[in-house]
Amino acid sequence: MRCDWIAPEAPQWAKLLDGIPHDVYHLPSYAQLAQRTEGGRAGAFIVDDGGSRFLVPLILRPTRGDAVDAVSPYGYASPIWSSGASPEFLGGAVAAFVDALRRERVVSAFIRLHPILTSDLAPFQSTGDVIAGAETVYLDLTDSTEALWKDTRENHRRSIRRAERAGFVARCDAEWERLDEFLIAYRETMTRVQAAAYYFFPDDYYTALRDALRGRLYLLLVEQRDRVAAAGLFTECSGIVQYHLGGTRDDFLTEAPMKTLFHFARSWFKDRGARLLHLGGGVGSRDDSLFHFKAGFSSKRARFHSWQLITAPEVYGELVADWSREHGRSPGGTFFPAYREPR
Repeated sequence: MRCDWIAPEAPQWAKLLDGIPHDVYHLPSYAQLAQRTEGGRAGAFIVDDGGSRFLVPLILRPTRGDAVDAVSPYGYASPIWSSGASPEFLGGAVAAFVDALRRERVVSAFIRLHPILTSDLAPFQSTGDVIAGAETVYLDLTDSTEALWKDTRENHRRSIRRAERAGFVARCDAEWERLDEFLIAYRETMTRVQAAAYYFFPDDYYTALRDALRGRLYLLLVEQRDRVAAAGLFTECSGIVQYHLGGTRDDFLTEAPMKTLFHFARSWFKDRGARLLHLGGGVGSRDDSLFHFKAGFSSKRARFHSWQLITAPEVYGELVADWSREHGRSPGGTFFPAYREPR
């Protein structure tokens, strides 16, 4: 069984997704955009034995010499495979994938597994390390409107009712006419929470994301008297809605308009026929105030896992030694790969 590396332009990537449950993170256009922020080269490893198929989108980043390492595109671009694939196929596909990493001189791979789609961890546990992260929050949009409201924390419900009385209105900005206001709300939020520089995307990232996702990305707003109070980007693919990015204007923090935004989002996407809304977890998969906020909308939980592989141990050790000499200490022990631990 052989695994091959293909570029986003290769027609078999999009064709391979037909009939396989997937999310926007698995689209070749999304990977191609992600390479801009990840600083590498986008592509995917595929296994196709004529019956079952296996796909892993990745960004290959330079390390030293002609060696590279691999990371999933931002989000949950986990390996996916054909429904009904046998355990024998999956075992062979994983082995072929790891062989292909070595063939492409990949030193290590950090792969984010999808909290919803990746329910079976067994194919990955025999190779590398599967690391359990924090819980994430999701809503089952096939539940009734009444059940979704009942599953909402009482203080969230009070805030939503209060915002409605105060004239806050949520809507989808189908023409993206208020993108500039979204950018202000998002950047004010990132500044307020002291987010890493990575999350301050350039202006053209957002229009490029919209173009890459071709009708799968939506800008939702909460307004009061024509002022944008909160805004968020949501993706939709194969019935799965993901909260991607969002923020609240500093002037509206006390009114908590993001609660109105999520309340509207679940209703709007439910009416469109989506089956699940994944809100995600806390910052860096932590059980923090952001997670607590999201948890107020649903009692349903999934868990994020990562799959961590070291495929060239000798080179990996040399890169860690280089990092230690540069920083005057050893890496902290939790960041992977260790030689990319931030200062």
